[in-house]
Amino acid sequence: MELLNVEGATPGDDPTAAPLAAARARAAGFRQQEAREAARSSRLSWLRLLAFLGVVGALLVAERGEGTRAAWALAAAAGGGILFLVLLGIHRGIRRRERHAGALAAVNEEAILRIRRNWSALPEEPWGTPPASHPEAEDLYLLGRASLLRLLGPPATVPGRETLTAWLLSAAPPATVRERQAAVKGLAPELEFRDELAARGRSLEPGHPGEVEAFLAWAQGDRWLPGRRLLRVASVVLPLATVGLGWAHGSGLLPALWLFPLLATVHL
Repeated sequence: MELLNVEGATPGDDPTAAPLAAARARAAGFRQQEAREAARSSRLSWLRLLAFLGVVGALLVAERGEGTRAAWALAAAAGGGILFLVLLGIHRGIRRRERHAGALAAVNEEAILRIRRNWSALPEEPWGTPPASHPEAEDLYLLGRASLLRLLGPPATVPGRETLTAWLLSAAPPATVRERQAAVKGLAPELEFRDELAARGRSLEPGHPGEVEAFLAWAQGDRWLPGRRLLRVASVVLPLATVGLGWAHGSGLLPALWLFPLLATVHL
């Protein structure tokens, strides 16, 4: 009996050939992209170092120079500092793209291992233990090292893993099953989207279910600020008072009264 069937495949065809070829091509492409971004990152590192050394040199010249020479050196140091900050922002973007390309490559490389059932080469992870009260979980290999859960590719977060595990272990009404099947059918051709979702999930901390529940309770609960009118007024008045009194102090009109609204703002 055929355990795996692909639409349009003829008897004797290898149904894993096309997915394997796609995953290999995508993994190689993302590794090349990662290497290009790594090369850019290396060049930016040297440029940042040169900009930093230029700032230090200009400050030394300004410290030892006088008059016009010192002014030009300070201007050069300021320009070098701005250049360093710009390069820092560009470098962060490059490093972010490099890490993302590496994550996309890893997603496809692990897909190859799952298709080939190379369980020992896959990253170590908590596979879950079949509950004693659920004999089908062990008989059908729903959980464990070489299981359906691991073949599907475990979610990156703890809540996602728990949701998928619950779906595998618990029966669902026919209407719910049909909805899930429709969702899977809709996602099947969306290879780019699925890879992107999996890669971005890897950039998140696995998290704890309680953290997600607390966030959802906060996000879906009653709004906290609208019921506190005094606090809303203070959030507008105190910053204005701080700025106004600070200007008056700087102009010599008043003592440092701006500290009081500033401290009140920090306290709130």
